[in-house]
Amino acid sequence: MYSLKNSENVNINLNDNGKNSIRLPQIPLPEFSGVIAEFSNFKNQFINLISNNEQLNDSQKLYYLRASLKGEAKLLESPSDSFDSLFKALEDRYEKQTAVDRFTCP
Repeated sequence: MYSLKNSENVNINLNDNGKNSIRLPQIPLPEFSGVIAEFSNFKNQFINLISNNEQLNDSQKLYYLRASLKGEAKLLESPSDSFDSLFKALEDRYEKQTAVDRFTCP
């Protein structure tokens, strides 16, 4: 692998097969603090970045999910210590609350 720098200081790596791969800046984990209006955006970002990543096992996904939760959301408990269980608990708590708010607010 060869590494070149262009005039804009973006690293371009040439693989042995001759394809360019640009090293992009790291994407930070999305964070969720329990603000109901922000849950849908958090959920979509987390699914795209972590949940759908086939290179991560469930333990790693659980670690990243816990690291993403702040404030009230961090205190949420789930029936078992698994990624699927905690993610479902978040959906149950914050998606249902969003649906309730839609029907009760004028």
